[in-house]
Amino acid sequence: MSRDDLDKRLKYVEKMVKVPDRIKFMRYRYEGYSVEESCKKVDILKMMGYRWHKRWNRDGYVGLIPRSTKTLKK
Repeated sequence: MSRDDLDKRLKYVEKMVKVPDRIKFMRYRYEGYSVEESCKKVDILKMMGYRWHKRWNRDGYVGLIPRSTKTLKK
């Protein structure tokens, strides 16, 4: 996926809460920034940056969409 493609995706999801930062993170990675530098630019922990990168490599754009973390109430 090219940087232009990433920019188009970013526009599409700007109104969503979490996905734009994840796409910005990956765009920084495509621009050659390290994981640590990219994390600083989007203000996240390195651990989260590595998680996002792993999901991107495994699932592409879909991997950046937040997963449900709801638990069942007893």
